[in-house]
Amino acid sequence: AKRLAEDLCPANQRCRYSFSNEKVVTFCTSCQDGAAQIRCLAIRGKIGVAASKDFSKWRQCSMCSKPYEGIVRIALARACWATYADRETHDPCRVNALALAANEIFAAGEPAEAEPLHEALLDVVSSGPFPDSTLATAMGALAGCYDATGRTAEARLLR
Repeated sequence: AKRLAEDLCPANQRCRYSFSNEKVVTFCTSCQDGAAQIRCLAIRGKIGVAASKDFSKWRQCSMCSKPYEGIVRIALARACWATYADRETHDPCRVNALALAANEIFAAGEPAEAEPLHEALLDVVSSGPFPDSTLATAMGALAGCYDATGRTAEARLLR
């Protein structure tokens, strides 16, 4: 909550989508008017997936394609996973959302939070109809989490 409060925009800043000034964050420092509510950015992510199975709006600014950073990156990764988590285990949208959440949260510097997501992703891809390259990628990503959290012996077993 403290990190979110630090990332909130000044009271006079409005969400570019809802025009509200409540809980508005700067989502893109490259774009003019790059401020919005997390819920509005999540709606744009859902629309992108519904329209074309494109998960990029969950990861990057739709105006300039710059990746989201900081608390916005983490909040949208969590929202993405929450949106599709209740689907069937091997549903492509669920698997993509799980991978996106695990990877984005890790990339945002939160390996301990990403670790159970990477473990769940490895379980899913090892039990489903996925190519060996997907399994290898999931194992490598989990090994990276283990390394980052000090579990180097376990990381070596996955490599």
